[in-house]
Amino acid sequence: MYTVLTPEYMLAHWAGMRRICERIVKANAHLLLSPYRVFLHDMRLSQEDRGGGMGQHGHAHYELLLFIDGAGMLHPNGQPIQSGTLIYHAPEELHAWQPTSRVIKLAFQFEVSPRVVLTTPAVWPCWPDAVQEMLRLFGDAAQQHPGWQDRARCHLGLLFSSVLSRGQIMPTDAPPSRVATRDFVTLVDHFLRHHLAQPLHLSDIASHINMSERVLTARFRQETGETVMSRLLRLRLERVNELLLTTDATLADIGRQVGIPDPSYLCRCYRKQYPISPRQYQRSASR
Repeated sequence: MYTVLTPEYMLAHWAGMRRICERIVKANAHLLLSPYRVFLHDMRLSQEDRGGGMGQHGHAHYELLLFIDGAGMLHPNGQPIQSGTLIYHAPEELHAWQPTSRVIKLAFQFEVSPRVVLTTPAVWPCWPDAVQEMLRLFGDAAQQHPGWQDRARCHLGLLFSSVLSRGQIMPTDAPPSRVATRDFVTLVDHFLRHHLAQPLHLSDIASHINMSERVLTARFRQETGETVMSRLLRLRLERVNELLLTTDATLADIGRQVGIPDPSYLCRCYRKQYPISPRQYQRSASR
């Protein structure tokens, strides 16, 4: 008999839980749930403390959130979040939530064929049994007893079938639903611009918009033709130009404000982007 994990165990073994999520996705990338085929891109556990949460945002994919533990509030309707609260969104749908205590949630990113219209209910469902199913799934995947992949498929099938049964198949002549390019890119750019001074990693950006690094990288390159990190460097150098023109700060001070504290490295990056040095730009602009 495999172990049913608890939220407390998850918190104490957080790094291991992330690896288990990856293991489950790898074993269940495709789920056949007649008449649907679900393509599971990512399964991610996250925790948020009081005052955290997610402001209004959207995704390029379908999303399913199951709150494992804690309490909070969904916006804009103010519905309370508790263990078992489940929300789901098709691409383009904006949503937001805020914890009122520490929250553990499980997020699934997926595509479905045929595409389905998921209508927003007046009250989001609360399924405590779904939490127990997922805790059993994690326990089974952790121990990897023979046949755990088949049992995992059953656990996930129950969850996704319950959600998809609330939707309707999209007409074949309907345009594909997707997050507008402008909204997706704006969401990433907004985060980058507000965290230029911090030592950002791709994982930080992916976590903020609740998207896997792989999906974020592919989606951003598709929409903009550049990588997320090259975009970050470009925004930092644009901010350097602004500070050169509007302040008397030293290059070291400017570098600290844009997350490139080494002046020599900042100059090298700048010369790769522009044909002159930062100070040459400053002098030419002041003439």
